[in-house]
Amino acid sequence: MIRPFRLLALSLLSALWIPAATAHEIAVVLSQQGGAYQAFTEALRTLGERGGHRIVHAGTPGEGLDQQLINRAALVVAAGSPALEAVLQGSRRPTVAVMIARNQFETIRQRNPEATVSAIVLDQPAERQLALVRTVLPDATRVGVLFGPATATLESALEGAAANAGVRLVGQRLTTANDLPQALERVLRSADVLIALPDPLVSSPTAARAILLGSYRYQR
Repeated sequence: MIRPFRLLALSLLSALWIPAATAHEIAVVLSQQGGAYQAFTEALRTLGERGGHRIVHAGTPGEGLDQQLINRAALVVAAGSPALEAVLQGSRRPTVAVMIARNQFETIRQRNPEATVSAIVLDQPAERQLALVRTVLPDATRVGVLFGPATATLESALEGAAANAGVRLVGQRLTTANDLPQALERVLRSADVLIALPDPLVSSPTAARAILLGSYRYQR
């Protein structure tokens, strides 16, 4: 089985299609050190170097970016929306964003219309997410979702997909992080399963911990 970050790195290199004969230096900027970002970097370095490419770490927004590395790189890979924003503030090198939601990417791209930037987004089609639920939990009839400001526009699409899949959507909207405890409680009390959307308010480390603990408590 291919690990998820190895698969993401492989997808990135396949999409770029940089053959070894024209291998280049690729600068990687992370939103923060450690965790999923570090796992992605290690997977990208392993696969990239097999193809003759040089993968270099060019910093984080919190620690500062190495502009010399970024400016000489043939390509910049920004992992997460904070990393992408930091890169585009100081560079116009060709950039690919990963580990980012589509609406986050579109918002940042609109603010930087002259940037040469593309993305491999986290978002999965609503139909695919619900099909997975039906496959893994065929008896589930109520699907819980937490919508933050970045994913509120997806609610109608998910409702339509849920109806087509024969399940009912149990959604709650969050405006701030303070809304999470009550919204999560309401969803978990009513839903058979909870699916996660790539919204910064819902997927922060603090929110993820609360969701995991709540899901364990309610056996969702």
